[in-house]
Amino acid sequence: MRMAREGLMPKAIGRVQPDKDSPRLAIFACSGVAAVIAGFGSYDLLAITISAGTIVAYEIVCASVLRLRQQRPDLERPFRVPLGPVVPIAGIAALTGVFFLLPPKTLAIAASWIAVGFAVWILYARHEYRRAVEEQSAVAGNAPPN
Repeated sequence: MRMAREGLMPKAIGRVQPDKDSPRLAIFACSGVAAVIAGFGSYDLLAITISAGTIVAYEIVCASVLRLRQQRPDLERPFRVPLGPVVPIAGIAALTGVFFLLPPKTLAIAASWIAVGFAVWILYARHEYRRAVEEQSAVAGNAPPN
């Protein structure tokens, strides 16, 4: 829902349904792709690839905590990470170690998906996100964040 609202998906796919407050078409499309992959993929390879994706997602969360503390120290935080930057840095280090213990085939698949994700971000989402932030800032009368 947040990605759809921030313009990180094409409007047709990311249109949020008012009754459920969710982008149904995006959910159905992702579910369909996941079903096809699950139906034709090897269970072992699928399980370990999902693990790699989860590791990368948690690494991104840890890095985001650090970056957000740097860029936006003024934000209200209902939850604070214990031990300041030590926990996110330790998380990144531990998760990176676990990631590189995965089988080489899994690393290659994970690297491919990460490359596709970055390509989508650079070619589409980055531009659209900036445009959406500028529009929201103009409506609210605020300057856009860096």
